[in-house]
Amino acid sequence: DGHGNAVDEYGRPEHMGYIIDEERYALETVSSHTQYLHNQPQENNFVVNPM
Repeated sequence: DGHGNAVDEYGRPEHMGYIIDEERYALETVSSHTQYLHNQPQENNFVVNPM
């Protein structure tokens, strides 16, 4: 909704549930989204060449 609240397609509040593996992804150890992605196992074996 632009205010940080989760809403459904009709603008009604929508509950969001999530589970965090606190042992593996402690907030203190993840300093950025880039670092988080770097630490994830790669699922694809393709190479992206810069343009």
